[in-house]
Amino acid sequence: IPPWSFAAKDADIAEGGYAILKHTTFRIKNIPILYSPWMVVPVKNTRQTGFLFPSASISDRDGFGFNLPLFLNLSPSSDLTLYPEYLSERGVNTGLEFRYILDQETKGSFMANYLYDDLSDPSEVDYYEDGNYTHTNKDRYWLRGKADHDFAGWIARLDLDVVSDRDYLLEFTSGLTGYNHTNEQLFDIFGRGLETESVDERRNTLRLLKSWDSMFLNAELLGINDVRRDKTSPTPLWKLPSVNHTGLVPIGDSLIDLSWFTEYVNYWREDGVGAHRVDIFPRLTAPIPLTDYVEATASFGVRDTFYMIEEYGDTDWTGSDTENRLLYEFNTEVGTTMVGDFDLNMGSVNAWRHTFRPFVAYNFIPDEDQTDLPQFDTTDTVLDS
Repeated sequence: IPPWSFAAKDADIAEGGYAILKHTTFRIKNIPILYSPWMVVPVKNTRQTGFLFPSASISDRDGFGFNLPLFLNLSPSSDLTLYPEYLSERGVNTGLEFRYILDQETKGSFMANYLYDDLSDPSEVDYYEDGNYTHTNKDRYWLRGKADHDFAGWIARLDLDVVSDRDYLLEFTSGLTGYNHTNEQLFDIFGRGLETESVDERRNTLRLLKSWDSMFLNAELLGINDVRRDKTSPTPLWKLPSVNHTGLVPIGDSLIDLSWFTEYVNYWREDGVGAHRVDIFPRLTAPIPLTDYVEATASFGVRDTFYMIEEYGDTDWTGSDTENRLLYEFNTEVGTTMVGDFDLNMGSVNAWRHTFRPFVAYNFIPDEDQTDLPQFDTTDTVLDS
C-alpha cells in the first residue's frame, strides 16, 4: 500500500502530460481522505518548472503564514527553488535553495533566507520578554549549505553556516526553510548535518584531503560565525589555514618504522592572542623480540613546536613574540593476544571469534614548564608523566 495515492472511477491519462480523473478520491494508506468529481493531476516523467505544494501556518507570535514554493528546473543536474513566505506579523521571509549534482561524489546544496523583521523593535516588549530574545537587528538572515567534490585524488568538503543572530535559529525551527527540515535534508544528502541551533560559535570550514599508501595530507580553512550574546574577549579562533601531514614508512629492510606528524596553523582572532605555530613530531618504533606468546614494542620520538605570536586588539599577553618548546617521548608496550573460535550454526551465523588482548604500557615525557606558551588547543599543553 503506497503512502498516498489517487483513485478514480474513470481516467484519461496522457503519458508525459496530465491525467484527467473523474469521481476521484485522494487516499492516505488506502484510506479515502478527499473527494472530487473532477481533477487534473500531472503525470510527467521529467522534472518541470512550477509551483510546489504550499505551506500554511498560524501562531500568536508570527500571525498567519503562507509559503508557496516555486521550483525552477535549470538543467538535468541543477535546480533552484524560491520560498516566498509571508508572515502577517513580521513581513516576508524570502528563501532560496540551489542544488546541483555532477555525480555521486560531487554535489552541493545551498540555502539562504532574509527577513526584514517588523517584530525586532524595542517597542515590542511582549515579544522580547516571552521569548527571552536579545537581538536588536531588523535585518535577519541565515546562509547555510554543503558541498562535496572529489577530483584528481583530492577530497574537498565545504560546510557553511552563517546566521545574523542566535535568536533566528531558535525562532525559525519549523517550516520548509526552518532549522529542523534543513538539518534533516543536509544529513540525508551529505551524511552530516548542522550544529545544534543553540550553538553560539558556528563553524564554517573548507577541507582538502589527500591520501597515499602510507601518508595523509589534510588542509583546512576554519571561520567562526560568532553570535554570542556577550561577545567578550578573547574572540573565537580561526584557522587561516591549518595544514598537517602524517605518515609511516619502514626504514629499509629493518623492522624499524618511521612515523611523523607535522602541522602548520595560523591562528587568527578578532580580539586576543593568535600565532603561527609549527609542530614537528617524528617517531621511531621497533618490535622487541621476547617469546612466541608475548608481543612488545618500543618507540622514541622528538617533538619541536615553534610559535610566532601575534596580538589582535587589546590583549594581556606579556611574553615574547616567539617561543619554542622541545620535548622527547619514550613509550613501550608489552601484551599478548588470545583468540577463540566458536562454531555456532545459528542461521546465517556459522562462527564467532572472540579476541582478548591484555597489555601494559609505559609512556614517559619529561616535565617541562609550558606556562609561557599561548594556549590554543591540546598541542600547547603536552602532559608530563
